[in-house]
Amino acid sequence: MKHYDWDKILQYMDDELLEEALAPAAGRKAKGGSGKRVYRTLLIAAIIASFMVTAAYAAGLLDFRALLLDETVEWDGQELSKISLTQPQAVPEETETAGIQENALKDADELEEKLAASKAAWAEWEDYRYNGIGLPEAFSFVKEKSCGLLVTENDDGSVTVEIIDNGESEFMTVSAEEFEQFEAWGERQSGGTYGDYDFNYKVQSQEDADKLEEIAAKYGLKLRKGHQLLWSSETTGMSGAGFITNQQLAEKTAEIGCAGNIFYETPVGFDKVYWYDEGTFCVSYYVDLPSSGERVTCYGYNSMYSTLSSGKEVINWERNLDAFTQRSHTAPDGTELSILSNGRDAYIYVYLENSFFAMHVHSEEGVTEEDMNYIADTLKYSLIGQG
Repeated sequence: MKHYDWDKILQYMDDELLEEALAPAAGRKAKGGSGKRVYRTLLIAAIIASFMVTAAYAAGLLDFRALLLDETVEWDGQELSKISLTQPQAVPEETETAGIQENALKDADELEEKLAASKAAWAEWEDYRYNGIGLPEAFSFVKEKSCGLLVTENDDGSVTVEIIDNGESEFMTVSAEEFEQFEAWGERQSGGTYGDYDFNYKVQSQEDADKLEEIAAKYGLKLRKGHQLLWSSETTGMSGAGFITNQQLAEKTAEIGCAGNIFYETPVGFDKVYWYDEGTFCVSYYVDLPSSGERVTCYGYNSMYSTLSSGKEVINWERNLDAFTQRSHTAPDGTELSILSNGRDAYIYVYLENSFFAMHVHSEEGVTEEDMNYIADTLKYSLIGQG
């Protein structure tokens, strides 16, 4: 059984597509009683769930397999593919020499084992979270399908629920207690910030923390803890705790799981830098494209093979993977990278010795091959994950 993270779908899907998808339910009033008011809209993004399919790896997309999750959305004749920047996928046999460094390639079997362990551990953790709180029988359908729910509180204390599935509606009335239990179950799925764990683990209690630690130990994996975040004082024009200069941010990379400053030159600006205590980190910085002068954001993420991840911490949705060209590029330090680009969006990735580094670049005016080479050459990949 697959469960989908609709918050992430909402976050990364195209706004126009979402408006079109959700239009049938917008402004709809609940029926079935003289209810006081519609006080909650739940799971509304899941209206599009009926279009969820499993992706097939087509010829010509081999180099995208490093980033491609096995979920797509089909809507109005378009297929959106789910791209992960935060967990590498298994190395395709056909592309074992693309974007994989020599040391990583020597341990390909060990790499496959670590990736398999992370997927198995995440499935076990998700099963624990998903089934930890009892779901009222009346709402058991949400385990089998996703749909939109519009809720009305009735004068007698009961609750009328309109279930919207692919544009069709049906109604049911449940007690306030049943609905409260359903809300508790739903909140259990939404997240948590207990302890020092990355919020993506959705830990909500000491019991959760103990279980997560148990699962990680079972599979020999580390956990992301000790999240720290810094911003550019120059980019934001702000100062104080959490704000340092661009040069200081660049130099900070030597302290967050790398063997030195990973930038050849200090970027013209930073969005942010954040990291965890086991080597996972993100550098989001700005580059002025040589071809047009457009300032673009380069969002780079380093994920450790030995860390428990879902792969859904940071995702993008792409409409047409066939539109992407695929090529190799050798960085100044000799690191061979894979670059994928459709002229507006581009990805750089590389399997390193201890980690997987991926970057996304988006350009409104268009990004050329020379632009991407210039961006690729801003980093010293051989230092990443070696701290």
